[in-house]
Amino acid sequence: TFRDLIQEEGKMASSRSLLFKATSDDSSPVDGVVLRQLVQNTSLGTEECQIMRQLLDKRINKTSANIKYKALRTVSYLSENGAVEFRMQWQRDNNILREHTSYKGTPDPLTGDATNIKVREEAKRAMKAIFSTGTSKPSSSYSSKMEGYGSSAAPSSSSGDGGSSYGGFGSSSSSGAFASVASFASSYIGGGSKTT
Repeated sequence: TFRDLIQEEGKMASSRSLLFKATSDDSSPVDGVVLRQLVQNTSLGTEECQIMRQLLDKRINKTSANIKYKALRTVSYLSENGAVEFRMQWQRDNNILREHTSYKGTPDPLTGDATNIKVREEAKRAMKAIFSTGTSKPSSSYSSKMEGYGSSAAPSSSSGDGGSSYGGFGSSSSSGAFASVASFASSYIGGGSKTT
């Protein structure tokens, strides 16, 4: 209905605002409440997940190591807990994540290389998360497409507060489809660039 459309557009607009909150340029932790709201918004569909990916890509490209780390942390969390489409967006184009696994930024006068190390480690975690093969909920649009082809939607999983529940694809067929890709990601990360 028209009312539902307006509500959906409002949620899409909120994603942009939430992403900027999640990736603020300071040393404070990423807000868990904001992350959980973003997880809910990944269920709005492929278009919204694509917009979120593009915005996060731009935040990772910022010069600030704090913004980079928080953006990568957000990618990891949403990949582990959000809708399938969010991970699929990053599986298609993850060059920026791969590049940051060997990131070397300017040391901070007070904290030295600590934040740069966090950036590298979170980039590696994000690479693993986007190829995870656990259980994750599909968005409503994805479920509708699957049901249209005669398949039932994958079961959803709820993440706990603070979000340390790890997610992947909900069906065995989806798991098999990405098993080889996940294996590649693991071997790349395991043998990737060493941090300094």
